[in-house]
Amino acid sequence: MPDHVLLEWYFTDLDDNIRSRLFVLKGDELERDQPTYLPVSLEQCLLEHWPYRLLAENSMFFAWLRAAVSLRVHRWMAAEAVEAAEAADARPTEASAVVAVDPREAPSVALLRALESEARHRGAHFTVLDVPVKEENRYAFSSSFPQATG
Repeated sequence: MPDHVLLEWYFTDLDDNIRSRLFVLKGDELERDQPTYLPVSLEQCLLEHWPYRLLAENSMFFAWLRAAVSLRVHRWMAAEAVEAAEAADARPTEASAVVAVDPREAPSVALLRALESEARHRGAHFTVLDVPVKEENRYAFSSSFPQATG
């Protein structure tokens, strides 16, 4: 049993939690929606071919292009997941409306609370490490962590 659970929060986690559809809020309850998150990756198939591996391992432009495309695909998937949740009438509950500034944050906040509850139930301390996002000024950083209100 661990004495302490340390969770790292990164700015992509909010969209990842929505996009994966592993957990959804139904009323005030966090429920498992999907058993796994294993998106089909074209890249996994392409890595079997040596020309692709050569580019992937040796081209900085290719690495940049792959990251840019990946970011756009992730954002598209997150937007689709948000639309699906809204179409399923996933409205914020009284508890989530108080906790989250943005209704998109409610599932992540509920997931963080469930993780904290489980850790404490097992006698462990729970800490979230917020990895800040670098602003345009190289000395300025901001949090992407869901902000509680009220």
